[in-house]
Amino acid sequence: MSSFFGINLASGALRSFQRAMDVTGHNLANVNTPGYSRQTIDFQSNGDFTFWDHGVNNLGQGVTTGQVQRIRDAYLEQSQNRNASDLARANTTSSGLASIDDIYGEPGASGLSTSLDKFFNSWSGLASDPSSAAAKTAVRSAAQTLTDGVRSRYSDLDQLASQTSQAAHSTIDQVNSLAQQIGEINSKIVENGNQGNPNDLLDQRDKAINQLSQLVDIRTAKLSNGAVNVSAGGFTLVNETITRELPKEFDPATSSVTDGTTSFSIRGGALAGQLATIQAARNQQGQLDKLADALRDQVNGLHATGKNANGDTGVMFFNTGDTAKGAINFNLSDEVKADIRNVMTGPSGKAADADIAKSLSDLRSAPVTSLGKQSITDFFKGNLTALA
Repeated sequence: MSSFFGINLASGALRSFQRAMDVTGHNLANVNTPGYSRQTIDFQSNGDFTFWDHGVNNLGQGVTTGQVQRIRDAYLEQSQNRNASDLARANTTSSGLASIDDIYGEPGASGLSTSLDKFFNSWSGLASDPSSAAAKTAVRSAAQTLTDGVRSRYSDLDQLASQTSQAAHSTIDQVNSLAQQIGEINSKIVENGNQGNPNDLLDQRDKAINQLSQLVDIRTAKLSNGAVNVSAGGFTLVNETITRELPKEFDPATSSVTDGTTSFSIRGGALAGQLATIQAARNQQGQLDKLADALRDQVNGLHATGKNANGDTGVMFFNTGDTAKGAINFNLSDEVKADIRNVMTGPSGKAADADIAKSLSDLRSAPVTSLGKQSITDFFKGNLTALA
């Protein structure tokens, strides 16, 4: 009997040893595998074997192997996913705002602040010598540089918003792809639920969930069958083994996506940063529209009261009309483009009359109602400060 017992004991020990070696080998083989969690095996005592041999004796029976567990902290994992979502949103937003800064190029010799200063300075120079053709040419040149700068920045902002919108659609595609992957892994885990812990599948799912958290803010809920439900902004992406696609229609102003009936807020991940970038670019386009319209209204209002040497009045300095609104079409009037003599200096038309030129020079610091009673230069500089 002792021989039989010894054989059984040795056989059990060998099996336990072999299983422990398998787990160790698996850990070593996956040491460089992204998302892999180191595994450990639970050993359980077999208890003592009691037998009679000239008295009662107890003999240990060694150990048997239990479950193979992943070394993973669920709380730290959830915290990591939340932090990953916040970090991705912050980094993406920061990158977007940096792109807007690059578009403006402030401060710099080619920035709009410099162009505004040169524009008003040119009127000051003309006021000092109202009959000078060179001074009138300088005014027209400074104004052309200013209008070109406003239009080009508006177009660059439009391109940034468009490119970021495409990136946002691509991000939503990635979200849906990862959700599909998580749903498929859920199916395998549920199917294998009665065959021990499917640790490698759990690692794959956790990796996909972490990647998903970098794209959108997510909430997860583990179910008793081993599956995990995943939602983003209140929208259920994964319900056990069933997946739903995150809607592709979005509203940057509210940082949300919509299925046409219900809106779902996106507050984290790269997608939130992309929506914030789109909205920031659109907001800046709106600010440029205000700037261009204020310049049109204020400069044209004064310039139209002037008279040139031919006795012509009512000449606009900047373009007007139904299509001449906002920044996208901001330009000089055809009359000023055609002839520098249409650059007005005073209401009388006399060579020495510089009243209008002086008033236009002073416009740099004059309060404008449409700009919240800020001057044109203060409005633009304040906008840049707010952007920073």
